[in-house]
Amino acid sequence: MLRENSREGIRHMAILTLLYDSACRVQELIDLSVADVTIGRCCKVFVKGKGSKYREIPIFGETGRILKCYINAYGLKSDDALFTNRSGERLTRAGVSHIMNKYKKFIAEQYPDSFDLRLSPHTMRHSKATHPGK
Repeated sequence: MLRENSREGIRHMAILTLLYDSACRVQELIDLSVADVTIGRCCKVFVKGKGSKYREIPIFGETGRILKCYINAYGLKSDDALFTNRSGERLTRAGVSHIMNKYKKFIAEQYPDSFDLRLSPHTMRHSKATHPGK
């Protein structure tokens, strides 16, 4: 389902991976520009959160590699929005929910009796916050 070799698959992987790894709020994620991402020895994102407070969030090197692959695949420049929709406009909260629901549906179809899947941007944030060894 998640075709990591397709442009859309790379984009979805970047969105979902960064959403989890950074524990960003959805609004923080969709407000990001390419310039807010540092990829290198120390990968991090610089987000504007509640109350217009800025903070640096370290991310795993693997997340940085996924973001680099995504940025290169889409030819993004530093002043571009990090995540856009098909019209080239910034991705919206509804757009992020649509992407998550797509994969939630796929998982539910593949594993119908496994578990009750509660997947949302907020549960991703909460999961990261409570993940052992974060």
